[in-house]
Amino acid sequence: ASEKELSLSHRSEPRASGYKSYYDFHEAYKTGKKTPLEVAERLLASIQLSQTGNQPLNAFLAWHRDDVLTQARASTERYSRRAWLSELDGVPVVVKDETDVQGYESLIGTAFVNRGSPAAQDACTVKKFREKGAVIVGKSVMQELGWDSTFSLNSTQGTPRNPYNLNHSCGGSSGGSACAVAAGFCPIAIGGDSGGSVRIPAAFCGVYALKPTLGRISSRGGYPLGPSLECQGPIACSADDLAMAYWVMAGVDDEFPFRRGERGRIPLLDMDLVSHRDPSTHLQPAPTLRGLRATASLAGVRVGVFPAWNSHVQNRAVTARVADFVRALTEKGAEVVEILIPELERAHVAHLVTLCAERSAFVGAMLGRRAGKSLTCSNRVLMRVSESLTAGVSAEWMHSGG
Repeated sequence: ASEKELSLSHRSEPRASGYKSYYDFHEAYKTGKKTPLEVAERLLASIQLSQTGNQPLNAFLAWHRDDVLTQARASTERYSRRAWLSELDGVPVVVKDETDVQGYESLIGTAFVNRGSPAAQDACTVKKFREKGAVIVGKSVMQELGWDSTFSLNSTQGTPRNPYNLNHSCGGSSGGSACAVAAGFCPIAIGGDSGGSVRIPAAFCGVYALKPTLGRISSRGGYPLGPSLECQGPIACSADDLAMAYWVMAGVDDEFPFRRGERGRIPLLDMDLVSHRDPSTHLQPAPTLRGLRATASLAGVRVGVFPAWNSHVQNRAVTARVADFVRALTEKGAEVVEILIPELERAHVAHLVTLCAERSAFVGAMLGRRAGKSLTCSNRVLMRVSESLTAGVSAEWMHSGG
C-alpha cells in the first residue's frame, strides 16, 4: 500500500494523549530526528530496566535483542534511502504469548506448552505487520490459557503490573500487551479476545482495544482456546493507532486458500482444533480507512445506549465519562436512543459455558491425560468443572433460566 493509502491525515490540534503514535515515530524517522535503530536500542534498555527491582513491570515474557536490532537496522537503512515500506516502518509492536512469532515459544501463558519448540513461522497478523516494516519486539505475558481470571495473574511467568499504579492489575488476559502500550514501550500490540481479553486490559490501562467480528482477522498462527469465540485484536495508544492496526491485521489470509464445502456450501467455521485455520477471511469485505476522519457531523448516525447495563456500574467517574461521551455524540448531530437487549443475562451465561467447554476441549486435545497435572491449581478446578458441561446439561440449564 502507498503512504497515501496508509495515512490517517492527523488532526492539526494537539492531542490530549501523552503517548507517541505510530505517526510520531514515522515523522521522527522521516525527518532524521531519530532512527529506528536508536529507538530500538533505547527501548531494549527500558524493557530490561522494567524487569528489575522489587516491583518489576512484567509486561514482557521474551524479547530477542539481536533480532530486534537486526529489524531496526534494516528499517533505518530503508529510511536513509527514503524507501520506507509504510508509516509503520520502524514502529515497535508487541505480540501476546498465544500468537506465533518466528523463533519464539508460544507458551500460551503456561510453563509447558511448546516449551523448547519455538514457532517456525509468524502468525498471519505478525507477518502483515512485518510486511509494513514494523519491528516485532517480542512476546507479552498473559495468564495461563487466558483462563481463571480477568487479571493476567501468572504464577510461572510473573503478573503484569499496571503502569499507572504498580499495585494494581492490568486486566486480562492480554494484560502484558496492554501494559506494554500503557507504559509507552510501543503504540500498538497484538492481543487475543474470547471474553473481553483485549477490551478489559485496555480499560484497566487507559488505552484502546477492539475485538473484531470473528473471521475478520485471520486466526492462522494463533491457538484455538475458544474456536467459536477467540480472535486476535489490536491494543493501541490512540484511536488512530487502533484503526491503523486493525487495517493492517484484517483482510484475506492469502496463505489459507478459500475453498467450498460439499455441494458448494461455504464452511463459515470449518476450523481444525489444533491449527485453528479458517477460510472466513475470504468472506469479509476488504478493510478500509476511507471516511475515518469524516466526523465533523454525525448527522444520520444512530447510537444505542443500554441503560439497564450501565446501571450496574457503581463507579461514578465511569458513568460520568459515559454521559460526557453521549453528550459529545449528540452535539455532533448523532441520534442517541435507548435500547433493550433481550435475554442478555442468559447470553452471558451461554458465553461462559461455551468458553469453558472449548477451553477444556483444547487442553484435552493438546495435553491428554497430562492436562490435570500440568495446569495451575485454579485451572485444574476449571478443567474438571468444564468437563461436566455437556451440551444436554447446558441446554437444560439455559432453558430453565438458571
